[in-house]
Amino acid sequence: MLIFDLGFLSFLWFDDFTDQHKSFVTRRRQHTAYRTTHVLSHSPYYRDELIEVGLYRSNPCRHPLRLVSGLWRGQWYRYLTNVLAPPSSRHDKSVSCIDTGGALRTPSW
Repeated sequence: MLIFDLGFLSFLWFDDFTDQHKSFVTRRRQHTAYRTTHVLSHSPYYRDELIEVGLYRSNPCRHPLRLVSGLWRGQWYRYLTNVLAPPSSRHDKSVSCIDTGGALRTPSW
């Protein structure tokens, strides 16, 4: 998986990575225009949705992305990825989350 800083935002590169079956994650820029196509799950503390980005650009992203948002200490953090679904096997789980109480948890997908 490729991990990029907030300054990295190129829809052409996102499409290239997706076409090459390379996974990535990056923080979403505040003013990135997007449209939600499907909400996968949500609560008062997180939101997981499929989106289309680059709506007002001449070269929008051709592939859908996933926007995962979480509330931590009163601040929302938002991440973009081309991994559209959680792992299908219990052995593939490599994600942990810190809950609102600060405890490390593994999602129960």
